[in-house]
Amino acid sequence: MLFSKSLTGGKVPLLLCSSLFLFSCSLNYGNEDENDTSYPEFSFYGAKLVRYENAKQTLDMSAERIEKYRGSNATYAKNAEFSTWNDNGEKETEGKCTLLKADSDTKQYTLLDGITLKSFSESFEIEASSLFYDGKEEQLISGKDSLVVLTRDDLQMEGREFSASGIDKSFSFSASIDGVITTKSESDNREKENEEK
Repeated sequence: MLFSKSLTGGKVPLLLCSSLFLFSCSLNYGNEDENDTSYPEFSFYGAKLVRYENAKQTLDMSAERIEKYRGSNATYAKNAEFSTWNDNGEKETEGKCTLLKADSDTKQYTLLDGITLKSFSESFEIEASSLFYDGKEEQLISGKDSLVVLTRDDLQMEGREFSASGIDKSFSFSASIDGVITTKSESDNREKENEEK
């Protein structure tokens, strides 16, 4: 009620009542933050994403859930499985992880938990709990305490503080490692032993 009776029986001015009303309400009423990034702009469940560039398939990803947030170019996925192809249409990589953050603008990708990554072009497979890939620098690194298992035709290694460069085709572990390297003569001897059995 904008007017009310005063003790003397007169009317209290509208200005006084309206000022009491204004002070009892929020000053930000109706001005909610339109850039709220804590909620996804969209979510897809049981999703499959296929990307084409220049009429050629470059990515195929399926996930339990895919989300995109306002104000970010990154896409987030839960329980993702993916494959990528190069410009010649040859499969380059395939992998899976529990959580994935992919920013195709910056070409930066973060993979977490239960990671398996197989590179067909480089002939190796990696298992890890956390990896970060910078596509512009072609640099793959693990989390500091993440155990990484690297398997290639001639070796299997596991260690921590892993990094690999796609530019110079090298990899390293900065912490101690365990593993087996099989040379050609060892491989031949093992094959002979297996044939004799």
